[in-house]
Amino acid sequence: MHLKLYRSVHLSLLFFLFITLGCAGLMRTSPNWAELTLNRLSLREKIAQMMIYRMNMSYKDIPIEKWEEIMNLIKGDGIGGIHLWAGDGSSSLVIMNKMQELSKIPILFDADIEKGLKE
Repeated sequence: MHLKLYRSVHLSLLFFLFITLGCAGLMRTSPNWAELTLNRLSLREKIAQMMIYRMNMSYKDIPIEKWEEIMNLIKGDGIGGIHLWAGDGSSSLVIMNKMQELSKIPILFDADIEKGLKE
């Protein structure tokens, strides 16, 4: 019983570290990355980093104008975070990775998916 619990906790911690380090891009290889990046941002970009964009993960239902708005925000001053809900997991990961590629600063994603994702 204790061995199963230990393995479960151990695997959970490894998964958490894997996701955290992977999403952070290993802090872009510099321990002072956050401070250096913050110093390079304009006031508008700093304000944008405090903004959270709400987005439904049912991407097929999003009109092209909304996509253009999201991409322009990311390419322009940036977005600090994106709150996701509903939708399917596989296409969400592809689009989240594309958004990260376009962003100057890694985007923080959070999700309201307590009912799970569609397959």
